Amino acid sequence: MERIRATSLALDWLVHSDVRHDKDQTAQGGVNQGYNWRRRGYPFIYSEITGYAVSTFVNAYRWTADESYIALARRSADFLLRVQGLAEGDAARGAVPHSLSLPDRLPRLQYHSFDASMCLQGLLDLDAIRPAPELEGAAQAIGDWLLERMQRDKGSFLSMYDAETGAWQHAGDDFFCDDGCLHAKHAIGLLKLGRVTGDDRYIGAAERVCDWVLGLQDDDGAFRATERLRQVVSHPHCYATEGLLYAHFTLGTERYLESARRAGEWLLSVQNRDGSINIAYKRRWWRMGRRITEKFRPQRVTDATAQAIRIWLILYHLDGDRRFLDACYRAGGVVRRMQCTSSSDRNAVGGFYFSPGHPIMFTWCTMFAIHALYALEHAAREEGYQHMMTELF
Repeated sequence: MERIRATSLALDWLVHSDVRHDKDQTAQGGVNQGYNWRRRGYPFIYSEITGYAVSTFVNAYRWTADESYIALARRSADFLLRVQGLAEGDAARGAVPHSLSLPDRLPRLQYHSFDASMCLQGLLDLDAIRPAPELEGAAQAIGDWLLERMQRDKGSFLSMYDAETGAWQHAGDDFFCDDGCLHAKHAIGLLKLGRVTGDDRYIGAAERVCDWVLGLQDDDGAFRATERLRQVVSHPHCYATEGLLYAHFTLGTERYLESARRAGEWLLSVQNRDGSINIAYKRRWWRMGRRITEKFRPQRVTDATAQAIRIWLILYHLDGDRRFLDACYRAGGVVRRMQCTSSSDRNAVGGFYFSPGHPIMFTWCTMFAIHALYALEHAAREEGYQHMMTELF
């Protein structure tokens, strides 16, 4: 009962707290980046996270048959369609602005390929159960922008087009910069778009990014963060693995499954005794600056731990390897302990902390936890693999 309550409490947070906008027309349906429980405020309305919210509400409908979740998904999808219309000029046509500021709700005119892909996925997840021409049209516009503007010939992606500066190249040392392994998750939305439209261009683009990311995998199974950054950041490592798992599910390509299996094995090898996953590995300590403390007291994070549960469950359904399921149960305990279950602050109750003591409850952590804990609670259901690939990706 306590396990089921964690999921319902988290959904209640997503629906009824102020993390989701439900009043003024400009922001209605938009979802904030997170909740700063110390300051009791929100940083900005985040397009990427609103895309995740669409998928989460669609899944909640699948689990409960409650039509109110479809209405919520549609409201968030409508927000994405509105902000997509704010893109100016040919270079940004079809893309989605990064965010709207708070409280003035001005668009931030940076257009990230990863954000667009998560919005693409959310729109198509809703379209799969409530088909609508405007959803498919917006999704195809995103797909065309990704293919024509952001994907390189080698298969990787540019991270962002900055309309304020005109810059396309962002070859920095952060995991979200150009040629990042996280962009392998673009394959999910592109494959879904290819299925809906019958256009093989999107399927070919998905295969190219999957083939490219294989070159970022170390011998031990870990994905390096970018072509430039040798360290492994667990969050994008999981994103790359998710993209490969879905590509194998859709295309049946064995090399993608083999790579994902090795990536899942690496997650097993680094799982902490308490079941958690650290934020990063293989860092060069002399380049860590003020983060040198993480060499001695590594930050244990909710998002990657929840992602690992999803990955391990899929591999368990495929292989029947009990090690993956046992790791899920250990990680599940950690994720549940990261939930705020009691507080005088109604905007905190039900959300998940990013890490112990961290001031912001990032909204994606709560959504990843919802998916992971629901799937873990229902790990024994028939056709578990099919359910996982439908609900989580």
